[in-house]
Amino acid sequence: MKKITVLLLLFIFTSTLYSKVGEDKNKFKDPRDNEVYRTVKIGDNIWMAENLRYLPEITPKNEWGSHDYPQYSVYDYYGTDLSEAKETEYYKNYGVLYNYLSAVEACPPGWRLPDREDLNKLLEDVKDINSDSYEALVIGSKNGLNPLLGGWRSSFGRFFGKGFYGNWWSSSSHSIYYAWGLYLYGYERDAFLYY
Repeated sequence: MKKITVLLLLFIFTSTLYSKVGEDKNKFKDPRDNEVYRTVKIGDNIWMAENLRYLPEITPKNEWGSHDYPQYSVYDYYGTDLSEAKETEYYKNYGVLYNYLSAVEACPPGWRLPDREDLNKLLEDVKDINSDSYEALVIGSKNGLNPLLGGWRSSFGRFFGKGFYGNWWSSSSHSIYYAWGLYLYGYERDAFLYY
């Protein structure tokens, strides 16, 4: 049986990381910043059970929105001081917002973004636990995942949707500027793949 490891990471929409780690572990320590994350096994895959908080820099508001280089942000934080950003409640509870390039770079050693098939499998696996994917992933999640709906940041640098939208990147591209991802929409209580 092939075992795969995956982790959820918050992005401009929100991201999901994935890795081939051969054993089921309950925790993972990121060697880059010593942050510790819970992991959970769902089906044959191991997922990070909380949003990623890897933050090497802050992208200034006036530079946010480029598809050409990695960008990192913390919801409702408009400054550029890394220490200050890490002290915010959003960072502590929801993690970091990433554009696609930073989501790929934010993968800890041994981890990677899941592909579209991995996300489809996740939705199938949680439906086995609960007939509704959104309910199984978000509301009183019995599967161990804790995907917080961390909102997103527009290309104009504004923040939207905290508590109502969550988006996790995949490694499957749709076009030069878009990649597939898992989208959780709180208003409609819906979970689906999008690009």
